[in-house]
Amino acid sequence: MDRVLASEARGCWFDPSRARQPSSRPGRGVKVIQVKVKPNARTTALSVQVDGTWLAQVAAAPVDGQANAALLALVAKHFGVRRAQVRIKTGASARLKLVQIDD
Repeated sequence: MDRVLASEARGCWFDPSRARQPSSRPGRGVKVIQVKVKPNARTTALSVQVDGTWLAQVAAAPVDGQANAALLALVAKHFGVRRAQVRIKTGASARLKLVQIDD
């Protein structure tokens, strides 16, 4: 005896082969990195730490989003992408941030 799902009984069903798949175009990857930001630094630099996180030293002050803007520009320059492809995913007002980089 086959059990009939309620959606099949109503005449609608889900076909997984017709489901919308994520884009599989080459070069369309997303990278998320964890960054610890140190504002008001003497220099602006981005370096990877032993535990896999990144340390961003930015000369900008953490006022009116200046340090965040400097961070995004620094990450974009380091990874060779446009500034529009980099965004802060979480931690906009914290020192520890998740930064998303779209390829």
